[in-house]
Amino acid sequence: METQYGLVQVVDAVTHSSNILDQVYTNRSDIYHAVVSKSLIKTKHMSVVVSSRPNDFQQAHACTAPKRKRTLLYDLREHNIDRLCYHVAMHNWNDHLQCTDVQSVYDLFLRDVSMLILCNIPTKFVTVGPRDPSYVTPLVRSLLNKRRRKRRRLDEANILAGKINLLIQ
Repeated sequence: METQYGLVQVVDAVTHSSNILDQVYTNRSDIYHAVVSKSLIKTKHMSVVVSSRPNDFQQAHACTAPKRKRTLLYDLREHNIDRLCYHVAMHNWNDHLQCTDVQSVYDLFLRDVSMLILCNIPTKFVTVGPRDPSYVTPLVRSLLNKRRRKRRRLDEANILAGKINLLIQ
């Protein structure tokens, strides 16, 4: 079929045991490529992602995508929380105790706590799309993006896929 119709197999890596089980053929191997990596679900079969590189015509006539939601994600690992606790304990709260107006004290408190959080807890923006399933939280999306960036280094991506699988479960 490859010779008769001029088709090319896109998947060139092992997908199960020592075999290439996934067969994806195209007549435009210049615009399609496949990436094989460990699956997010519990299986011995590798996942295969086939995608195209858009050409100039496709980019110019692309439809506007549905709204995506940007969410601020806080890095709540233990060392960041410990640093925040230390700075909260060391913060000078005397200004709050000298005020007599409850609203002023509350506003000062919120301002200082917000400042301490921003200074001690790293943040980043994560975009979650409307087509993402409900279990794709901002944390899961962040890890999926990290895994996608590491696809060139499959061993690191496979370790991260295991963590994502446990998080989703």
